[in-house]
Amino acid sequence: MSVAEPISAPAVAREWLTRRLPWRYRRHVLDGGLALADQAMVSGTNFITSVLLARWLVPAQYGLYALMLSFVYVLASVQQALVIQPMRVFGGTIYKADQREYFGNLILGSIAIGGLVALLFGALGFAWSWFEKGETPYALAGAGLAILGVMLFWLGRNASYITSGPKAASACDALYVVITLAGLWALRVSGNVSIFSVLVLLGVCSLVTAGLLFSRLRPRFTYAGVSRFGEQWGRHWRFGKWELTSTGIGSVNRIAIYGASGALLGMTETGALRALMNLTLPAQQFVNAINRLAVPRLSETFASGGARATRKAVWRIGLLFAALGLLGWMAATVFRHEIFRLLYGGAYSEYADYLPPLMLAIVALLVSGMFEAGLRAIRAPQAITVRHTATTAVCVGFGVPATALLGFPGIVATACLYYVSAMGVTAYLFGRKTAKGATPSQGPVR
Repeated sequence: MSVAEPISAPAVAREWLTRRLPWRYRRHVLDGGLALADQAMVSGTNFITSVLLARWLVPAQYGLYALMLSFVYVLASVQQALVIQPMRVFGGTIYKADQREYFGNLILGSIAIGGLVALLFGALGFAWSWFEKGETPYALAGAGLAILGVMLFWLGRNASYITSGPKAASACDALYVVITLAGLWALRVSGNVSIFSVLVLLGVCSLVTAGLLFSRLRPRFTYAGVSRFGEQWGRHWRFGKWELTSTGIGSVNRIAIYGASGALLGMTETGALRALMNLTLPAQQFVNAINRLAVPRLSETFASGGARATRKAVWRIGLLFAALGLLGWMAATVFRHEIFRLLYGGAYSEYADYLPPLMLAIVALLVSGMFEAGLRAIRAPQAITVRHTATTAVCVGFGVPATALLGFPGIVATACLYYVSAMGVTAYLFGRKTAKGATPSQGPVR
């Protein structure tokens, strides 16, 4: 009589994924897991960098670093709106046949724009040095290089999702994690930690990783491809101008919430609000990671099956996200006090009871994120701008009087209302657009 071999949990999971899960779902599950791991690697590295610099730099230096980094990400968000979001929609559909030439044009345009911004920041730093001999001139020069690197890194990373999914991007991003953390360690050991050196490190690591990503994309630079440069960038502008407007309106909403808190409640409650909102960041990162994967695939669904096929796919994924969000809400409700003690060491513990309603509203954020992905896939970015405008108006109109009358509960209710109204408006707009059953041959869904 033979003795049965012990069965390990990894073996059971592997068998379930490879045999019992249908292939079409298995592919999405595996790619979704890789996309989340990829997002966790890059975001985790940036988080560790911020924490280490907060320890190594004096407060004034860290404040200047935070300001320079905000410049980097604000300008990179412009590229996100005008280049990356349209690329997710068009890269695997309209330009699929000549994808290599298309990526080549986007790389050339991004190098030109990023290089110009880098030169402008360098010139500003040089001019600043005539009036001040501190760290600001060097910080501006370092920020210029970081902007160029981050722009190209984001472009290569998102283009890889279109061509080969998250597998190639995750491998390259793992290199980014290693060289960034190794570079920080080298700066620390050598005693060369400064705002300039860290920003240069960010730029160089981003450029190295972008170069590796581009080598896997194998972009083609030909006269025939470059001759379509104007047509491609014109299409990007017509789509991206709505994304850029949405980004600006969303920034107004965030400023309004924190502005109302600071003016009506004071800095202590504003800090508590920030501590509370920090706990929503994993959900936001989850949406960003999945959208990087979902938008290109939903765009392909729209190209092959039209708006109604896209609506079916979006609703299926949205319901799955709602179920995951409810699980997170239940965990946050049960362990809210333990979460605050673990993260903040006892600080802000009196605000822990506000976490359950906020996390319930986060379920709406997860679902609305998929509706927004669907709207991008059916080429209706103007609907996302309408969503941001409507929810910002509701938020500002409700938030200021609610905060004045109710205090901190009023500002938390405003944040919850923002997420719930975003889901409602986005669901309505997506349902209205897809009910027409449009196809790509009929042009963008209007």
